[in-house]
Amino acid sequence: MEFLASPTPPSLALVPVSQSLSEQHATALLGAPSLREITPDQIKTFPRLPRSRTAYCYATRMKLHRTLVESEHCEKPERLEAIWDAISGQGLVRRMNRIQVREAIEQEVKLVHSELHWNNVINMATYSYEQIIENREFFERLSLYVHPQTALCARLSLGGALECARALAEERYMNAFAIIRPPGHHAEPEDAMGFCFFNNVAVVAKYVQLLYGESKGIKKVLILDWDVHHGNGTQKAFYDDPSILYISLHRHEGGTFYPNGPAGNADKCGEGEGIGMNVNIPWGQTETAYWYPRGDADYIYAFQQVVMPIAYEFNPDFVIISAGYDAADGDPLGQCSITPAGYAHLTHMMCALAGGKLLMCLEGGYSLEALAASVPECIKVLLGDLPPRMGAQKVLTKTVEDVEAVKRVQAKWWSNLTGGMERREDVEMGDGVEMPLMTTDVTSALIAWRTHELWKEYDMIDVPLNDEKLDNAFKHQVLCTEDVYSADTLVLFMHDMGNLRAEVNQISLETDVEKSYIIDPSKAVLKWAKRRNYGLIDVNVVARTNSLKESTVLPRNEEKKMEIKLAKYIWKQFVGLARATKLVLIGHGTGGNALMNILNTEPRRNKVKACVFVLGFEPPPTLDPYSPEKEWYKNNSLVILPRGHDLLGERYLAGKLHRKYGNVKASDEERPIRILYLHWEEIQEFIKSRLFPPTPPPDENTNGFSVTVPPPILGTRVNVAA
Repeated sequence: MEFLASPTPPSLALVPVSQSLSEQHATALLGAPSLREITPDQIKTFPRLPRSRTAYCYATRMKLHRTLVESEHCEKPERLEAIWDAISGQGLVRRMNRIQVREAIEQEVKLVHSELHWNNVINMATYSYEQIIENREFFERLSLYVHPQTALCARLSLGGALECARALAEERYMNAFAIIRPPGHHAEPEDAMGFCFFNNVAVVAKYVQLLYGESKGIKKVLILDWDVHHGNGTQKAFYDDPSILYISLHRHEGGTFYPNGPAGNADKCGEGEGIGMNVNIPWGQTETAYWYPRGDADYIYAFQQVVMPIAYEFNPDFVIISAGYDAADGDPLGQCSITPAGYAHLTHMMCALAGGKLLMCLEGGYSLEALAASVPECIKVLLGDLPPRMGAQKVLTKTVEDVEAVKRVQAKWWSNLTGGMERREDVEMGDGVEMPLMTTDVTSALIAWRTHELWKEYDMIDVPLNDEKLDNAFKHQVLCTEDVYSADTLVLFMHDMGNLRAEVNQISLETDVEKSYIIDPSKAVLKWAKRRNYGLIDVNVVARTNSLKESTVLPRNEEKKMEIKLAKYIWKQFVGLARATKLVLIGHGTGGNALMNILNTEPRRNKVKACVFVLGFEPPPTLDPYSPEKEWYKNNSLVILPRGHDLLGERYLAGKLHRKYGNVKASDEERPIRILYLHWEEIQEFIKSRLFPPTPPPDENTNGFSVTVPPPILGTRVNVAA
């Protein structure tokens, strides 16, 4: 079986289309030489629909697309049944007007897709059951399944969306929900993939622009995609189009989540004339060992911080939502936690755009229960009902980081994200003056201040690094005490920069310097080490290492490599030459993984007496699973995480984490800075117990010999026999 272009099979041409207003419209289009030649006067002859607020489309024929194999597929016909039963049972169907579904025609599909792609999909109707099953592996590589009625259902799915869009463009309805399948946002101009054959929302966007751009002023279209997967097909269709804004919120995890790859990265902003018109909000900028499910608070936060400010600035004439519900709580694929109320609030915000002209097109969503609960809540909002009240919402720290990363990228194109603040490169250009203004990034200024402060207060020495790349990345960020080589106890402390608290004038964006301050938790460690005459190596690891000559940011995986390289350099140049018999490793924030690499790879580990890691929501450092030091690490480590950390689940309660992650303890604080302050006394006691383990008095049974008993792990219960 070849997947090539060929004429539409005669059998397809004979498939009857139900007589309806929608078919009259399709006939009018078929009678025109080209969609582009249809005039506003001809549009006026299209059949009119009654005025109302909300419409929907639905057709049982779309359930004909189903898998031929015995195992059930998640994109199944029952998805439509679940939605229909829910909206019927809640009386919502009686409050809406139904739009007849028709089959999309070739001219419409080719507004986005190639002729080859059209032929490939149409030809699926000619495949026998045996051919489909025989080529099952080929389709599965594209994340597809095929049925002889797939081509029909794909045309119906797109045709239903087009009819809804036409009704809105002609102002017969304010908004509409297209209950359609198969979905479309993964379908690229040349390829079907990811359960998708025709890109419904992409074709709709071009359709309303082409037919109603002049007559109804629909020239700018916003497509919001809240499906948990990145809409690679929609992005590809409009990547250089300045008239269509595409915004996607999706699970990403450094490109390891479907559809995989870098297309969903935050820095994919469009190209050519379309630069800035592609906005990706990826959950998980980089790959991590753990997934932090995003829920109502996280999506609402992203809407408030990025989606709505950009949408208002763009000021669309028509809004389309790629309404996937696989980010819903309980969905087996997305593993997020948006509630029905959460979806209602997101819909409510989108209704404020384009005078309420909003079309929602069903995409993914593979929990029948979640679909049946979530879609009705969105439809109620379309009908004018207020969204339900939600409980207290708390945004994940990871979400704030992800959203801020997006804002940094998109601020170049959208002034609503910057508040009108001039970009650094624009300031330095000087607008043609002979002596342009010079700028210094705040990080460099704080590093210089801290270097001077620690020299003045603690006699710490700024250590030059005899490695050009390391010196460029960490210049003035490695300091040590004078007794680093002679002290009996040596502390290696790798930590984040600290937090700058600044009060900013919201109009001028100028910082009130007198009311701004920096929180530097490292000073508590420095005072403690100096008071006990411990040698100290202080490594200030800036969480995002910027090039001083370029306004670019290293990818996080490259930063990790640099941090590990720095830790190894310090270990060889200082620890390897020091006379210390006792070593203490303290990692605060991002410095932990670099220190763990030392435990896994470097010699002289036997001198390490205590390891302390104070972290946020990032994955904790992991000991090599084959390391013979598992038991030692369990007894000589203290790892403090926020109580909401995903790691602190059933396995933590069952005590199954200690060998791999060390002695893990939960904190009621979330921020590493606060955690260090809150638990500092406990950390000191832990280190003291490892540096100076108690020696019990001689026992009669030992014949006068003393026996050293390992100290108990902090935070655990010690049973003493009566």
